[in-house]
Amino acid sequence: MVVTDWQQINASVQTWFKEVRCQLLAGCETKLQVAKKSGRTDLVTNIDKQVEKYLVTQIKQTFPGSRVLGEEGDRDQDLATYQGLVWIIDPLDGTTNYIHDEAPYCVSIALRSCTEL
Repeated sequence: MVVTDWQQINASVQTWFKEVRCQLLAGCETKLQVAKKSGRTDLVTNIDKQVEKYLVTQIKQTFPGSRVLGEEGDRDQDLATYQGLVWIIDPLDGTTNYIHDEAPYCVSIALRSCTEL
């Protein structure tokens, strides 16, 4: 059985978002490295990858045993059958807007908590 401390999760995510905000703002001041993923409108930047790496590291350190599904490539195995915390991350939702320094863009994190019944 997985015991979930939602207050700890909330506090951790809020701390991570403060750091990610700094990374996003700093990225606006630098020359971005932009690449296409599946097509001309499906873009990824070095900031997308940096933020995802940071979040995955924080998740794994703070909540050992968690699994991650990240948009930019960080993916654990057995996500469909895993009985525990699964974090779903879009490190920069609205990458095209971010590239053009236009709102809106954000970081999206979802959390699935599964236990055996």
